Amino acid sequence: MFASLSSSNSSLSLLHSALWLSVQWFWSFTFFVLLYLLLPFCLSIGLLRDYTMFHVHVQHPTSYNLHAISENQIP
Repeated sequence: MFASLSSSNSSLSLLHSALWLSVQWFWSFTFFVLLYLLLPFCLSIGLLRDYTMFHVHVQHPTSYNLHAISENQIP
């Protein structure tokens, strides 16, 4: 009786450790994807947006004003 109890306990322990390891792998993979793939992508999109807005509003203010005048929204 104790042998079967010990066997089922060890299999439960093995199952628990396998599940815990898979959860750890999932969270580390998610952290890796968020940090190393999504963050630089979002930063590059933000920098590109800031650059284009700077380029449109500062380098070519007349085109911005013509666009505003054409929509009757004079700043």
